[in-house]
Amino acid sequence: MTINPVDMQVVLPKTEQVNKIQRGLQQQQQTEQQIQEQIIQQDIKRREQAINEMEKLKEKKIKDDEKEKGQQKKHDKREMHGNDQGKLAEIKEEDRNSEISLNGHRVDIKI
Repeated sequence: MTINPVDMQVVLPKTEQVNKIQRGLQQQQQTEQQIQEQIIQQDIKRREQAINEMEKLKEKKIKDDEKEKGQQKKHDKREMHGNDQGKLAEIKEEDRNSEISLNGHRVDIKI
C-alpha cells in the first residue's frame, strides 16, 4: 500500500490522536480491573469474617451445651444420691420396726 505525500500529512497527526485514545482506553480498562479486584477482595474479607463469626458462635454453643450437660449430670447425681439416701433410710427404719427371731424352725417377724 502506497501513501501519497499529501495523505501522509493527514495520517501522521491522526495516528497521534488514535494513540492517545488507545492509551486512554488502556488506562480506563486497568482502572476498572483494579476496582473489580478491590471489590472481590472486600467480598472475600467480608465472607471470611462471617465464617469466623459463625465458627465462634458454634464454639460458644458447644461450650454452653457441654456446661449445661455437666450441670445436668451434677443435678441428676445429686437427685439420685438423695433418692438413694431416702431409700436407705426407709430400709433402716423398716429394720428397726421389724424384729426377726429364730425359734427352732420358725421365723417370727413382728411388724
